[in-house]
Amino acid sequence: EPIGARLTEDYYRNGRNVGYREHSIDELAANHLLGELGHGRYALHDLLRLYARERCQLDDSAGQRAQAIDRMLDWYLAVAVVANRTLHPARNRVTPKPRYPVTDLPFSGRAELLTFLDAERDNMMAVVRHATEHGYDTQAWHLTYLLAGYFEFRGHWSDRVEICRWGLRAAQRGGAPFAEGLMRSSLGVACCEIRRFDEALEHLHQALALEPNRSVTLVMMSAVLVTAALIA
Repeated sequence: EPIGARLTEDYYRNGRNVGYREHSIDELAANHLLGELGHGRYALHDLLRLYARERCQLDDSAGQRAQAIDRMLDWYLAVAVVANRTLHPARNRVTPKPRYPVTDLPFSGRAELLTFLDAERDNMMAVVRHATEHGYDTQAWHLTYLLAGYFEFRGHWSDRVEICRWGLRAAQRGGAPFAEGLMRSSLGVACCEIRRFDEALEHLHQALALEPNRSVTLVMMSAVLVTAALIA
């Protein structure tokens, strides 16, 4: 049985067993299937990644591949829920309902959370993009909403603009006005921070027709106008 397949399948059976996970990762690294990136992070070598993708298409059923993606998305959603609750607890309008609940996360406390999120930043962007491109619309805009507080806290406004565009695309395809309103509001705020004031106002104006909480959106629009006037 392939080592990588065994590690992925057994994570949910032995997720709390740190020694088991470390032994499995060491086994992969010892067989030159993983390269260590630093700080406990690893990556497949390029050729092995291509080979693994080919074997996945040949050996795994569509249902197995979909389940693997569901588990990955639920894991990142669990991370995003904790991030949102820690960094921006007032943002409480989204409550994911994962198929595969996660109780064991690799951090404890605010400082460890931020260190983890900083290291996972590129991965989080890629996960939202993948979810949007492959039709996991609810997970995509949920992740966008829940991670917005982190990007705001760290000042990664360009990243927030990008992730909000993916979230908006997913929300629009899902046909939920409430979700689209949340995404447009978030994107409008991010556009304002990178001084795209016309685009910010456009998104916030459209959010007015979609969002039940119109007073918040109106305050955002006023803030954009004031900021643009002060900078002009």
